[in-house]
Amino acid sequence: MNQSYTEFRFPQIRPHPWKKVFRAQTPEDAIDLTRKLLEYTPKSRLHPLEALSHEFFNELRVEGTQTPSPSNRELPPLFNFSDQELRDKPHLRSVLVPQHYCNNISKWALKVNKQE
Repeated sequence: MNQSYTEFRFPQIRPHPWKKVFRAQTPEDAIDLTRKLLEYTPKSRLHPLEALSHEFFNELRVEGTQTPSPSNRELPPLFNFSDQELRDKPHLRSVLVPQHYCNNISKWALKVNKQE
């Protein structure tokens, strides 16, 4: 650091409200997720699994959800987390892996076992 500039002070900049950054139609939960992901302080920032469990993604956890029109296809596998992935935040397992997915996996496992 240049010793001639001991008196330098960074300007104080007030934060810009997120509602002014996004369009008016932006869902509140999308703004909240973005705010939490872009948190300046690393320890306050969302853990990746906490981000995935955010309300913004609740629609994806509803049974029967499909991709938007015109394709209207079944969603790809979204909930096939490994035990290792869920080990960091076990309290989020029930949010990240919906009950209907667990039921379908159990039925599939029973069919596989009967065939063996």
